[in-house]
Amino acid sequence: MTRHKQAQRGVAVIEFALSFSLVFALFWAIVSYTFPLILLQVMNRAVGESVRVVSSVPTDQAVSSYTSAAQTAIVNELDRQLAWLPARWTTPLKPYLNGITLVQISNSPVTYELTIRLNYANYASNPIVPALALPGVGSIPQLPTNLTAQAKFQP
Repeated sequence: MTRHKQAQRGVAVIEFALSFSLVFALFWAIVSYTFPLILLQVMNRAVGESVRVVSSVPTDQAVSSYTSAAQTAIVNELDRQLAWLPARWTTPLKPYLNGITLVQISNSPVTYELTIRLNYANYASNPIVPALALPGVGSIPQLPTNLTAQAKFQP
């Protein structure tokens, strides 16, 4: 009888190891998918709020002064929207002015199209939560290379 109990104890350890591996992989997948989705949601909200704020900038000024006033308003709002995130998450997003484009569509009347884009370049190589490599399954999570949020506005 003693030999049977020892065999059962060994089986229980193996079952625990397999079950724990599966549960941990599921937990890791949930966590590692959640953080980039939260970041992407914050990025979308930030560009949306930036468009809302820049809509209050008067358009009846010269192109250069409208551009500088719009860029100032956008950068201030993006900083405000992203301030609660850890600096490690927002550092790749910081070159805001690279993602702001203002195109004059027509001269009479003067019409602009403003595009605000936040881009977390190379997210797959520098993720918030590192990927877990499982044999036979591959990397968890399998996320896109870049996370991008964009909004357009015609004042």
